[in-house]
Amino acid sequence: MQAAIRPGASTPLMLRTMLLILSMMAGLACAQPVIPVVGNEDFIRIAPSQLEYLLEPAGTDPAEFLRHSNEHPWQASQSLLLEPPVSEQAVWVRLRISNQSAQLLPRLLEIQWVNLNRISLFQTWPDGELYRVDNGLDVDQTTLYRSAANFLLPFNLHPQAVNEIFIRVETKHLLMLPFYIWEEESYGRYELNYYYLYGLLFGAMLVMLLYNLFLWIFTRDGNYLLYCLYLASTVLFLLSATGIGKHNLWDGNTWLTLHSYPLFAASAFFTAALFFVSFLQLKKRARWMYGFGILASVYWGIELLINLLSHSFPATMTNTAALITSMVALYITVSLAVRGDRIAITFSIAWAFLISSTIILLVMLLGLLPQNFITQHIQSVGILMETVLISIALAQRINRERNLRSRAQQALLSLREQSNRELEERVQQRTEELEKLTGRLRRTNDELQRLSITDVLTGLYNRRYFDEVLYKEIIRSYNNGQPLALVLADIDHFKQFNDQWGHLAGDECLRIVAEELQTNIRSETDCVARYGGEEFAIIMPGLNEEEAIRRAQSICHSVAHKSLSVRGKTLSVTMSFGVTAIVSDKETTSELVTAQADQALYQAKDAGRNRVVGFTSTDN
Repeated sequence: MQAAIRPGASTPLMLRTMLLILSMMAGLACAQPVIPVVGNEDFIRIAPSQLEYLLEPAGTDPAEFLRHSNEHPWQASQSLLLEPPVSEQAVWVRLRISNQSAQLLPRLLEIQWVNLNRISLFQTWPDGELYRVDNGLDVDQTTLYRSAANFLLPFNLHPQAVNEIFIRVETKHLLMLPFYIWEEESYGRYELNYYYLYGLLFGAMLVMLLYNLFLWIFTRDGNYLLYCLYLASTVLFLLSATGIGKHNLWDGNTWLTLHSYPLFAASAFFTAALFFVSFLQLKKRARWMYGFGILASVYWGIELLINLLSHSFPATMTNTAALITSMVALYITVSLAVRGDRIAITFSIAWAFLISSTIILLVMLLGLLPQNFITQHIQSVGILMETVLISIALAQRINRERNLRSRAQQALLSLREQSNRELEERVQQRTEELEKLTGRLRRTNDELQRLSITDVLTGLYNRRYFDEVLYKEIIRSYNNGQPLALVLADIDHFKQFNDQWGHLAGDECLRIVAEELQTNIRSETDCVARYGGEEFAIIMPGLNEEEAIRRAQSICHSVAHKSLSVRGKTLSVTMSFGVTAIVSDKETTSELVTAQADQALYQAKDAGRNRVVGFTSTDN
């Protein structure tokens, strides 16, 4: 019976009460109500006392609320868990961030808690425009700025000013709000290390799962099967609690996105209760212990069934049941250990690793311990140690029963030892196969990632990748003050070409043109993509309009001199080019830049095609 908590994961069900108690101590931490940002920070962890919040009055309009934000009764938070911890009302949070640098700082706000149904970030820009971005479980994942394990919200910090950021949160779970402010590249490095760490954790747990599954196959001991079910449920719950499952496994599955956390939590408690009763042989112990085990199994079985039917228990009821189940189970385990039960002793030590590591992480989240690699990931080590120790306890139990029969069954013992050696070899073989399969899966994932941004016919980047690159280059142009050129190109009379020579010839024409475009760009900086149909786009960072026009003219001449053989005839094609170049400001959008290049392209067509026209220039 376990859950995971980390920056970016969840509060463990069995320690909700601990968090409430520890949160009262968080007020001792020193923090400023205004969050200072110099500009060179990789990330900033927002302390509880640096945020203000209030529950949203019924029927509140967000725009009206923000216009009168200073008139509302904001209250300072004492911990990452707000008060009340569960509310049907939305909650508003205000962050006041001082940009002490002289530059506009694009930043990411990360909320490291996965059970938020809807999050909206609002920021009023100096010109009065209201900026808004949404995220959350109920938000269409395809519309997000960036999909990640946790919730990310982009915003800008205007220079030499105190920026007020408002976040509106709706959730059916705990109002747990660990906020982090990230610089983009730093978050990318953190995310890579984060996936690497949890990849190792899940890999180790899957190996333990396979090992115990093979033990069950060969021994037919039901405890191994129950432990495998418990391990599987724990892995699924961790995938849900860390957001890795939502981001990497069931992305796009709305039902699982909304229900995976309570579903897999109930599954973990249900399988843990069954394993607990069977493994510790509670039926042979005190009657009340066995009765509690059965009662816990029935309760969590019912909650699991209700979650499968797309319903859910109230959060307070689930949290209370989780706390009672965990504490009573711990009391039973310690009681048996005190009586000298060696298996119960191992079981208690396993629990001690999990609970102590979880408490350390809770204290770190509340700001009473420094955040570092050890405190941030201590619970992952605790979970792994618990898994290993319970496996050892399983082995202890089997060995004890085996020793009771060993003196009368020496011949059978010899055969069993041989079987165990073969089993270990098979487990090793399966582990190696799993590692090979993992490698193939990783290579397949890399290939799928490449294909997701590539146009299949031409081999160029597709429209989706083009949009991402153009957005980033506009921001870079704004930050650096460097020009950015965009070229839109269209094959002249392509429809007539297709009608006359057929679609196969048209496809070959597209491939040849794409190859010619790719050959004539700067591979280290430019991005050429198939924009749609017979239309192509080239992003040229650092070039002004005159330079971009010269480059486009060179490409135009190169394409015109390229021949195409169709049905024994040598054909040629021409292209029209529209060029625009800008130095981005805060009003610049992808749509604006594209529209300028598109307008220039249509001027090139109207002027007779096979030419290059700049947005602000005459026919070249």
